[in-house]
Amino acid sequence: TFYGTMQEVAEQVDGKGFWTIHKSYIVNNLYIRKYSYDNVELDDNVILPVSRQRREEIKKSCSIGL
Repeated sequence: TFYGTMQEVAEQVDGKGFWTIHKSYIVNNLYIRKYSYDNVELDDNVILPVSRQRREEIKKSCSIGL
């Protein structure tokens, strides 16, 4: 059992290959298959939304390389 906030988790994994793409989602960038403007597709075909606030940040990260 884990009790904590997404913010606490995001701080723990910051700089370790994880991206906060939405207030409800933190993803490991090694498992992102495809990025588009408003979502990411993971290796297991799950499609997750990228929040408006995070789009520019994720776009910059993707331009560096997945």
